Amino acid sequence: MFTGSIVAMVTPFLENKEIDFESARKLIKMHLLEGTDALVIGGTTGEGPTLEEDEFCLLLEFVLKEVDGKIPVIAGTGSNSTKKTVGFTKRAKEIGATGALVIVPYYNKPTDLGVLAHFQEVNKVGIPLIVYHHPGRCGIELDSETLIKLLDEEFVVGIKDCSKNYSSLRHVLEKKPDAIILSGDDDKTIEMIQRGAKGSISVVANLFPGHWKKIIDVAIHGNFLQAEKEYAKIKTIVWAISLEINPQGIKCALSEGGWCKNELRLPLLPVTKDTEEEIYESLREVRTLFSSSGEREFAKTSDSSPSIIF
Repeated sequence: MFTGSIVAMVTPFLENKEIDFESARKLIKMHLLEGTDALVIGGTTGEGPTLEEDEFCLLLEFVLKEVDGKIPVIAGTGSNSTKKTVGFTKRAKEIGATGALVIVPYYNKPTDLGVLAHFQEVNKVGIPLIVYHHPGRCGIELDSETLIKLLDEEFVVGIKDCSKNYSSLRHVLEKKPDAIILSGDDDKTIEMIQRGAKGSISVVANLFPGHWKKIIDVAIHGNFLQAEKEYAKIKTIVWAISLEINPQGIKCALSEGGWCKNELRLPLLPVTKDTEEEIYESLREVRTLFSSSGEREFAKTSDSSPSIIF
């Protein structure tokens, strides 16, 4: 259920910073058409930290209605407060989310025992949980034994990992060979799958969902040379949208194609002019590569329906 090409979907905003539901509808249609395996709503890419709980719940209800059971919908419900995380996760479950992505508590930097206690409380909600392990954003890195203990919790179904600690990952998979490990870094995804990951929660897949799905599927089937060849076609845009903090870059790229407005909520801002130029140049390169190979790509849309360029 939580494997393959999972997309950390952006949250589109209008000029007044309210949620742009029409653009969200366009994006959801695109993902369903292009074979995305699941969506994460309100994660880091979806600017979850700046969404009020009630409006996040409205967005989750909207996405679930649009998806209509075709693919899993995972709610980003984590915070650095256990009580708030439990309450938020309960609401997501009541609304009908398929699962919850819960980040390791950040800023207050609990011990590994504190992290375990945190997830044990969230586990009581009774919804499938994906632990989001991101030392760069959280300020702490869990050791492999703690990750293994987390996977022992009844409702913890997997880990989204951004640690780049491959020795720890190897140890986890030695003890838990069936564990669902998901790459959280697009540029490390193929290597992660080589080491035992079962997919990714991706940023760039907002832009090229069908192509990213192809990369994931090819890699999972063990054809890593072909996966690298396909990844090379979009490597420059993966780099360009990472020049500034996520999701500033991906919002810029999506807005260039008409998929949503280049609007973010403070403290995030649109990318600088230099980064914007890098992103636009990378998009031109990718479109040229796709055109020369005869592939289709979602490039631009000016109405409520996805537009495919061949």
